[in-house]
Amino acid sequence: MVTNKQRPRNGKRVDTMINALAHPRRRSVLEALSDLSDDPVDFETIVDRVQWLEATDESDANRRQIARSLHHVHLPKLADIGVIVYDSERRQITHQRTRVADVLAVASRAVAVERSPT
Repeated sequence: MVTNKQRPRNGKRVDTMINALAHPRRRSVLEALSDLSDDPVDFETIVDRVQWLEATDESDANRRQIARSLHHVHLPKLADIGVIVYDSERRQITHQRTRVADVLAVASRAVAVERSPT
């Protein structure tokens, strides 16, 4: 049994990153960003890409729900772990493709391990 005293120093950071990557919508954001240049991305572009990636209905109500969840929950969580910078006033997301790709790879490996039979 590992106690908190035995836990690695970066354990809390790792837990925070895993928690941030646990939600499929945040992984959709990273996937959407991985295809874009390092230039700042408009919020509406991310909403459109996430809606398309999630293959959800294209209704305005659904788009508004996605936008609300991105603005209030998912983009701030990704910003908290340092994957993106989210300027909510300017409604822009800044990212580095290499950082996004690295984090997305970690998330993909974690999901694969979770789904593998034991």
